[in-house]
Amino acid sequence: MKKKWKVIIISSVCFSVVVGIGAYITCFPYIFRYIFDSSKFNITEKETSNDIKIMTYNARGNTTADKYKRSWFYRAKLQFKLIEEEKPDIIGFQECSPIMERYYKRHFKGYDFKEPYDKKKSERGGNLIIYRSDIFSKQAEGFFYLSNTPEKKSKDWGSNNYRTCSYVTLQNKDTEKVYNVINVHLDHKSKEARENQTRVLLEQIYLLNLKNPLILGDFNSGTRSSPFAQLTEAGLHDSLTYSLTPYEGNGTTFHKYGEYLNNGRIDYIFVDPSITVNSYNVIEKKIDGEFPSDHNPVVINIAK
Repeated sequence: MKKKWKVIIISSVCFSVVVGIGAYITCFPYIFRYIFDSSKFNITEKETSNDIKIMTYNARGNTTADKYKRSWFYRAKLQFKLIEEEKPDIIGFQECSPIMERYYKRHFKGYDFKEPYDKKKSERGGNLIIYRSDIFSKQAEGFFYLSNTPEKKSKDWGSNNYRTCSYVTLQNKDTEKVYNVINVHLDHKSKEARENQTRVLLEQIYLLNLKNPLILGDFNSGTRSSPFAQLTEAGLHDSLTYSLTPYEGNGTTFHKYGEYLNNGRIDYIFVDPSITVNSYNVIEKKIDGEFPSDHNPVVINIAK
């Protein structure tokens, strides 16, 4: 019996190694471009505006499942071009792994970074928040798990992954207005988990006294879902619904690299009723003929 298990373990390890090597071979042509890319974008060079531009973006983690031009080593440059064009003042990334965070830090200047994971617990990735350092000063920051025990690494209700929330309290240096930017990613498999994770999110917002919330994230839930109802019934505004400028686009946020073009919304920005949303947009386009992620970013402009 022991010999049988030993053979199974060795076979599994060998298979994993082969798969890993195969995946890197498929993206090998793009690795050198990635390593030697010296592009820089400095957000402080953006022209002044009366609005604050906010983006939520599931950037699709670097995974061996994505090969060739879907690999992170190719998509990184596409995301750089997209963000350079949009020039958001605040961005909430989901599925941000350490290698992705390092890329963003190397290429995006003028931003401060709220780390997306708990390094003490060796997290593979999470929800990164970046914000303009010339406009905002950080007052506080935090991190918790969307589980029955938010203070420690845990998952419940059949959640496939450890789901987390990052937040940062920002004060506008000019107006002194304070925002709590909250970045989440709910589970993609368990409906029960998504409902309870939303409940925990709302409870933590109350317990931590996170006033004037801007909740960014991938909720893996449509507009008729329980999480959407929970958030709106708690008094939060769906930024699309409350945008002063009507949005006339398709609105699909998760498209699986173009497979789903009329899939509706699962990525949202919810805002406190005190916040005025001047415009809402979903960036539905390819860069250099390819999608930078399997999600489209959502962008809003709010009044300062």
